[in-house]
Amino acid sequence: MYNPCMVMISGGTRRTSMFSGSAVDQFGGGFARPQYAMGGYSLGQTPEEWYARAKAAVAEFDNLAARTAKVANKAERERIAKDFGLTNPADSDKAMYRRNDVAQTIAQVESYSPPNYLIYSVGQRARNKVQALENWNSDFRSQVKTAEDTYGILPEPQVIEKVVQVPGGAAAAPATNWTLPIVIGGGAVILAAALGLFGGGKG
Repeated sequence: MYNPCMVMISGGTRRTSMFSGSAVDQFGGGFARPQYAMGGYSLGQTPEEWYARAKAAVAEFDNLAARTAKVANKAERERIAKDFGLTNPADSDKAMYRRNDVAQTIAQVESYSPPNYLIYSVGQRARNKVQALENWNSDFRSQVKTAEDTYGILPEPQVIEKVVQVPGGAAAAPATNWTLPIVIGGGAVILAAALGLFGGGKG
């Protein structure tokens, strides 16, 4: 009788290494019961639960990055962005790099239909990446919250409508009313785009 506990030490052709098993092993062919793979379901969690943790960690990072952009103090905003790699995603020592790494694993899982969660049960690396991002998020969350409490948050942009009188092409023609969206953000009215609509000559 086949004993799934022996998969990792058998001499079969589908033996899995510590770091990366064969494609068959990673995606279901090598395990009758994947919970026996290299430490099993760490802390009692299934591969599906690790996948959910990965998704949540990426979503939280993205939310924190958006909140960083709204910190009212420019110097603090830029410092946080730099410290967590928002300005240099290629820096492997920063949180943004880890976020993208976790997102890449999620994309790999979701490239199958239905999603193949077994990558979170083979070896430890995928789970370690999720935990590392969660640790980054903890620090990121704290710093963003402190910055918001200290400096406040930039107001959300608002869209208003303004009626602009544009002279008609002929002397006898009545003026034309144009309703233009004008964006107000950070206390300034952005008019350049609207005014540019009328740079093409007579209508």
